[in-house]
Amino acid sequence: MSATTAATTAMPQSALRHTPDELTFVTLDAAGEIAYFRSVSQHKAGAHNVTALDLDTQETFCFCRGAEFGHTCWHQVHAAAAWRAVAYRVRCERMDLATLEAHGHSLAKYVLDAERAHQPYVAAQMRERLDTARQVWRERVTRVTPLPFPFDSAPLLAA
Repeated sequence: MSATTAATTAMPQSALRHTPDELTFVTLDAAGEIAYFRSVSQHKAGAHNVTALDLDTQETFCFCRGAEFGHTCWHQVHAAAAWRAVAYRVRCERMDLATLEAHGHSLAKYVLDAERAHQPYVAAQMRERLDTARQVWRERVTRVTPLPFPFDSAPLLAA
């Protein structure tokens, strides 16, 4: 398989049918400069495509069927957005609960303000961040932590 860099060609039609969420973050290289993603192959049952994003240059490389033929694929189009989502999620996970809640409230306000100002691109970006912050908040709030046993059970077990 050959790797293809993102060319200056027009965005492929398939990019409109896919979203960055379909790219699953796998790992960073040892230097932390290239992010690797995978996605389910539409052409080979049970196979996955691998897409790499150079975080410095934003250049993409893909090992999918379209890239083999020299085409820019939807994986390449959505790789940068997928990386931004991963980086933002890590940022949210590092916030304490109170900060995360305050951040979520301010994001909700930004979304409403952008929608009122007829700025759909800004609203969409802020909504993605808000959705990520909400997901991290829900995971943290619903995380089950073991409760301490309210009394010493040793006397009950001895009886």
